[in-house]
Amino acid sequence: MKKIFLFLAVIIAITGCERNFEEINTNPNDPTEVPATNVLLSSITSGLNRIHGASMSMTYAGLWVQHYAKIQYIDEDNYNYRADAMDAHWTGLYAGPLFDLQDIINRSTDETPNMRAAAMVLKAYYMGVIADCWGNVPFSEALLGNDELTPAYDDQSAIYAGIDAMLSEASAAFD
Repeated sequence: MKKIFLFLAVIIAITGCERNFEEINTNPNDPTEVPATNVLLSSITSGLNRIHGASMSMTYAGLWVQHYAKIQYIDEDNYNYRADAMDAHWTGLYAGPLFDLQDIINRSTDETPNMRAAAMVLKAYYMGVIADCWGNVPFSEALLGNDELTPAYDDQSAIYAGIDAMLSEASAAFD
């Protein structure tokens, strides 16, 4: 009796995986490509949260320009910043929303000019904030992925000129 069950199990295993194997194993809840509208929304949320959230605006920028003061955890109030926190903002902007916006720009087609233009406007805004905060930063060679792992730092004036050109191109692209 055991031999019959073993034989049937082997026959079922051998013949059961030949038809529609790829279709059966495709998960409809795990898309291979995220729609650009979702990526745009995510980059808006994460970028504005990073720039105007409590950490960047209230712990650093607001204290440094003396808009207010702290009575507890006063390191930043005394211009003693924590490098790991500032690195988190730098990485959080480049690797998060800016990378996503560049992905939208790269994936856009002639059928989606408004999506490309919106991504360019947001990219210009985020790069302007980064240039305002850190001065000379990667701009022209930034966001190339594995093609450029050590991008050159552009002068702040060149970054603002590039932002102006990006905004002009985006303005012309909106239909």
